Amino acid sequence: MSILYFIIFLFVSYHFRRNFEKTLICYAPFKLILHSGIYLVDSFIAVNLDLAISLVALFVYYQFRKFYLNVKIPKYLLFCCLVLCIGKFIYGSYFRFVPNEFFYEPVTSIAYGFMLFKVVQRDDQIVLLIKYFVWVSLILLADAVIDVFLGINPIIEIEKSQAGSRFWVSTNTIMRAGMARTTSFMGHSIAMGTIATFLWGLLVLIYTKCNKYVYDNKIFLFFIAVLPICMLLANSRTTILMALCFLLLFVNRNTLFGFQGVFVLLVLLCVYFAASDYLDWIYNSIFNENSVDVQGSSSDLRESQWEVAFYYFMKSPILGQGIDFDVLRYEEERNVMGMESLWFQLFMRQGLVGVISYCVFLLGGLVCFWKTNKAFCTFFVAWVVSITFSSQVSVSTFLYVVAILLSYKIKILNMKI
Repeated sequence: MSILYFIIFLFVSYHFRRNFEKTLICYAPFKLILHSGIYLVDSFIAVNLDLAISLVALFVYYQFRKFYLNVKIPKYLLFCCLVLCIGKFIYGSYFRFVPNEFFYEPVTSIAYGFMLFKVVQRDDQIVLLIKYFVWVSLILLADAVIDVFLGINPIIEIEKSQAGSRFWVSTNTIMRAGMARTTSFMGHSIAMGTIATFLWGLLVLIYTKCNKYVYDNKIFLFFIAVLPICMLLANSRTTILMALCFLLLFVNRNTLFGFQGVFVLLVLLCVYFAASDYLDWIYNSIFNENSVDVQGSSSDLRESQWEVAFYYFMKSPILGQGIDFDVLRYEEERNVMGMESLWFQLFMRQGLVGVISYCVFLLGGLVCFWKTNKAFCTFFVAWVVSITFSSQVSVSTFLYVVAILLSYKIKILNMKI
């Protein structure tokens, strides 16, 4: 057991008892830093640090639950989340019971999201949540920049010093268009890019569509301007495609021909001229891959990956190959890379049960976005792009839950005015 992680566990647990609501909100953004590769206990029974903290929060919430009985959550959202949990419970127990896998997603994403739904009832609480996501954005950016320019990754080095046998961080150091990749505090550069893009999309959406929650215009504009640095440092085509989804937020008559539209156009032009070679490489690697060295999964390779995924899916279509299945063990002679799509992993390892439960969860979020704040539908589109073009190493479903929470709560609170 890591002493540092145990101290973090005790510190957060103490504050749950002292001020449950504020701690629950403030800790939520920092769940991104304590990703799935960080374990409080790393022995024959593995216990993720975020899972342990979330279980404490659940225990404290149970003691105070009477104060939140009147806070309603839409039944369709509860149903969709329950379906996802059932899929995860089957996956974590049917072939072999793995406690961390059995509890991790249902507790750290769904149960924690449920508690946030109950606790967040005022505008100032939404502002507090957004403020701490901005702090996490700062940590993400600072760690990435230090890693690239000084060759030191402070947070990853701390994680390595505390790590057990299950700790994993990508050693992928390939160059793309002359640029290195960085992971920041995540296990993989694509995960870092995914989180940076979602944080950027969140700030853009709040600034353009929900301005009453902008607690400081200068801070918002600063992070909207600099977070794309993390997207570029991730050196990922998936990240660029996700960012294009969030640019849809600017597509309307007022923003296209108003100050915001002109500002965004100038920023995009500056970015293009500053990194034209890299962006040209990205474009060609997606739409004209024969003209460049892709250095990743090309469309031909992804087609091969799908053939492999479908082959193993058909061998066990209902429940998949199970939690211990590793396609790289069986396909050593074929270059399948990392099976770079979450759908490939779901089809192979969890079968129809996993695929259907995940789709139900995603569609539940889309229904919520459509009913409450259509601008948040961009999160659905960006999330689908993300899971289609990458396997989302270390990226938590909690990000999608936060988008659902903000969309619903902002709508409800504005109806009360």
